[in-house]
Amino acid sequence: MAVLNDTDTNNLWHNLSSNTNNWLKIKLEGMVSNKDGVGNKIEIRANGNSQYLYTYAREGYLRQNSAFEFVGVGTAKDIEYVKVT
Repeated sequence: MAVLNDTDTNNLWHNLSSNTNNWLKIKLEGMVSNKDGVGNKIEIRANGNSQYLYTYAREGYLRQNSAFEFVGVGTAKDIEYVKVT
């Protein structure tokens, strides 16, 4: 992962971990307008724990957010629900 900073040193990170945790990749699609689902709140529940994400169009200097949302769910193999508001 590259981190580009406006007034600080840029960084390049490389994940060397060997964990086998699970994750969920979400891509929202609008029906008429807002094709990328910008501004939505996403709630994910797995292993009895809830997590919340918000979809944004852009943040920061000289970059843009991914069209996908990634959620780590640890050792959970099943997702109880995904709710988009």
